[in-house]
Amino acid sequence: MSSIKYDLPIMNGYIIIYFIIQNGEFMTSVAITQHKRYDDLKKHIEKHFDFHGGINTFIQSGDKVLIKPNLLAEPKSNEEPVTTDGRMIFAVAGYLRDHGAKVSVGDSPAFSTVSGILRKIGVFRELKDIGVDIIDFNRPEERFKSYSLDIALKEHNKLINLPKLKVHCQLRVTLSIKNLFGCVTGKRKALLHLAHGDRQNDFAEMLAKNYYDIKPVFTLVDAIDVMEKRGPRGGVRKNVGLMISGVDCVAIDRVLINALGIPLDEYRILTAARDLNIGEWRLDRIKLLGESKIPSIELEFPLMLPITFSPLRVIKSTIKNALIRRREMKNERITIT
Repeated sequence: MSSIKYDLPIMNGYIIIYFIIQNGEFMTSVAITQHKRYDDLKKHIEKHFDFHGGINTFIQSGDKVLIKPNLLAEPKSNEEPVTTDGRMIFAVAGYLRDHGAKVSVGDSPAFSTVSGILRKIGVFRELKDIGVDIIDFNRPEERFKSYSLDIALKEHNKLINLPKLKVHCQLRVTLSIKNLFGCVTGKRKALLHLAHGDRQNDFAEMLAKNYYDIKPVFTLVDAIDVMEKRGPRGGVRKNVGLMISGVDCVAIDRVLINALGIPLDEYRILTAARDLNIGEWRLDRIKLLGESKIPSIELEFPLMLPITFSPLRVIKSTIKNALIRRREMKNERITIT
């Protein structure tokens, strides 16, 4: 078995796709490790980068790196794992800073602001103290006919995808491809739900194309504590104790739905990626690193709802979010003062 690196252009820099050649065929790799608690995270983060060629394969000193966690909303309690765990965000940011990167954390929360959520989960001040910029995705750059990404992606030359494993009432589960939908600015996400809805497989195809257009250099899935029963918010915590990483989000999500017992044809995002020839969905061409086999993850899933949002729901959530943002901006001014 041997390895090869292959350069592909991304944003303002390059990603290095790390392939494994086995039996004469290119294989992408997905690493899985057991990790029951949020301790010694930097050590385990380094291990995951090492699985795929080491941090210098992806990040060089001076790179402007944007971390995209899942910051959907402020958790209603400490037992609602609605976001990527703050300790994971802080550890990844610190690890990148240790290697000379200029780091930002950004998202477009459905409710609240990035700063408000980071305060709620206890890492806003810690991130600021190590020189991390906090960005709300509210500056759309018109790139594509059906959606626009935030200009912050153009201002950074590397993107690290940091999703949270959660059940989802419209797509069954939120994984690494779905997390990148948060790079679409503000309430434009809700409008895309309204526009695409359940019309054939338009919404899933849009998510797959969005991933293809963004191409994060590295993805690390927080599956230590996950959300079950309800989602993408309002669910309950379950300790699964896993970290999953890779370069190809299609391969990562394929491994995860297999772990969850979800057939390929029942996870619309991956069937869209397969049909669009994006990424590696074939399990026999995905090399597992760390764990020797895909573990089983048992979660309780919510009842499925339509993907589309009603116009009234979009209006109500827009007003609600505007009020929350106004409150958070006021808090921001008070803090600065």
